[in-house]
Amino acid sequence: VRDNTPILAERYLKLEGSQFLQVWQKQMQGVITEIIVTDKQGKNVIISEVTTDYWQGDEAKYLNMYQQDDDYYIDTVEFDESTKHFQVQFSVPIFDKENQHIGVLIL
Repeated sequence: VRDNTPILAERYLKLEGSQFLQVWQKQMQGVITEIIVTDKQGKNVIISEVTTDYWQGDEAKYLNMYQQDDDYYIDTVEFDESTKHFQVQFSVPIFDKENQHIGVLIL
């Protein structure tokens, strides 16, 4: 941890995909407070902001993508420690060319 920012998160924020998400988030003018892309196990792959943890795989925004028939999941309103806002998280699955689940996009 350096200056209260985890070193791993610093590396993730410098990734090209993370920088793209940061620009996209800024364009949303505060409507979207963080964007996370996970792999199929729930580990962060790219992020727009530092998250409170590296693994989303134990959270409803990730788990409920597999426990329903809908193509999206909208979580309940909660206080998010990383963004310091009350927010609703919206998740959609990410599929590869063979229609295999490879991750989740979380807004």
